[in-house]
Amino acid sequence: MAIINVSNSAQLASALSAARGGETIYLANGSYGDLTISQNYASNITIKAADDLNARFDVLKITGSNVTVDGVSISGRLSIQGANDVGVVNSFSSTWNEVKFSSNVIIADNEFTNTLSIEESTGFQVTGNYIHEVAGDLMRVVGNSSDGVIENNVLWDMIPKSFPDGTYIHADALQMFSTSRGTPHDVVIRGNYIYDDASTGDPGTLGQAIFLGGPTGGYRNIVIEENLVSTSSAHGISFYIGPEGNIIRNNTLLGSGQINVNGGDSSGVQIYGNVAKNIDARDGAVVGDNYIYESESDVFQIGNGATWEGFLPKAGSGVDFGSGYGALGRLTELTTGTPNPTPTPQPEPT
Repeated sequence: MAIINVSNSAQLASALSAARGGETIYLANGSYGDLTISQNYASNITIKAADDLNARFDVLKITGSNVTVDGVSISGRLSIQGANDVGVVNSFSSTWNEVKFSSNVIIADNEFTNTLSIEESTGFQVTGNYIHEVAGDLMRVVGNSSDGVIENNVLWDMIPKSFPDGTYIHADALQMFSTSRGTPHDVVIRGNYIYDDASTGDPGTLGQAIFLGGPTGGYRNIVIEENLVSTSSAHGISFYIGPEGNIIRNNTLLGSGQINVNGGDSSGVQIYGNVAKNIDARDGAVVGDNYIYESESDVFQIGNGATWEGFLPKAGSGVDFGSGYGALGRLTELTTGTPNPTPTPQPEPT
């Protein structure tokens, strides 16, 4: 594996032009301006900050293939378009972040203070990121996007804004919706911690946590499991139209504590093993065994979603470890630092 050290944008451009695959390019501290990577390398090359987050880009655009960017800062825009086999890891971005018309993209262990948008892309993995305090959606998956995993991220505090003329900046933690090209399908949403601070936004219908709305043909094969959700909006987990293969299981909800499934044919949505204050399921959705609580103090040690510890169950309660209700697998991972080897989910409804 060749190692190349560069200290300015001209040297970086030269190294990228000469690379064929397998190289690691280390970036010295400093600003590298705008960069577009359009080459299709035979095997992965890595562009890595020698000192984490101290190699800085304005606009970083990737349209090629077999590229990993590691440990950089981005202040202008992160754009992955028409790309294949791309990774952005351990980095920081304060700007709009998008993955469009791409395949096999990994977005992992980053910190973003602006929206991450996945559009018309397949084989995406969004794992271990901290996306927070955005005046808009924290994350969205749009159009005919598929075969994705959104796992173990912290989506913390959306900041919707209402204006005197009645307009507003909408904000959800994780939103999916259709375009003319189609509807997201075959996506797993697992183990995410989602919290919205009502004091910084609108405590009403804005600030939704997991919101799947506006499908043209309905959602297929969406799994929502092991998430920790706390938002004051009535839309804790909302799912509109799911005719085939959709599962909402073993999530724990604080705040409004509500799961909503309706809006059209929802006969392909199964809801079971969740801990919630209320489940409003209509239009054919199948509701199995869930734990519905009246007061958070009855079942939670703390009951404040501002930290993940607020979701820990009260010893001896009906949602304690071993009960099979709620996101106990994810809570086990967080408390022990290791994956839960023997989760005990509730059985699927019959």
